[in-house]
Amino acid sequence: MNGRRRAIYCVVQNPAYRPPPLLISPTDTSSAKSLSGRPRKGYIREMHPERPYYYLFIDYSTSIAVGLMATALPAYLIPSDWSHLSAMIVGMFLGMLAMLLAVILFSNWSSGFNIMMPGMYTSMGAGMVSGMVTVSGGMPVTLYILTGILFGLSVQFAFHLYAKQVEGEVLNANS
Repeated sequence: MNGRRRAIYCVVQNPAYRPPPLLISPTDTSSAKSLSGRPRKGYIREMHPERPYYYLFIDYSTSIAVGLMATALPAYLIPSDWSHLSAMIVGMFLGMLAMLLAVILFSNWSSGFNIMMPGMYTSMGAGMVSGMVTVSGGMPVTLYILTGILFGLSVQFAFHLYAKQVEGEVLNANS
């Protein structure tokens, strides 16, 4: 029985039946913000309700570590007399080396896929920025650290939001 027939059949049997949405509607209540515009309590936990906090902590800490390593390597290895373009390219490469190092270090606690997917964006972005800033004259060490942490947190949070959207659509389509 196809989906349309099933919905018609269910409406005849039960007038209060509503078929599950295939896409997330604009009036969906599972968004990050409540109706008042403020973030809802427990929103981070709702992104992956089947995963314990341990895994979320591992995901975020590995992403922060990738960001810190990807920011530190270009800052210490790229000389200040290079051009911005070459520093950007070498910074991306050094960032990817930092991500590879993080995969080797953290693969006992998390899967390589959970490290490498956000790690690609984190390491390349942080490496590019770090390389170009180093050539431009540098900045204090605390700003390098803050840059790595912010790259790691923002990319990991974006990946968790994306995973929530994908899992929600898949669950709605199969129900």
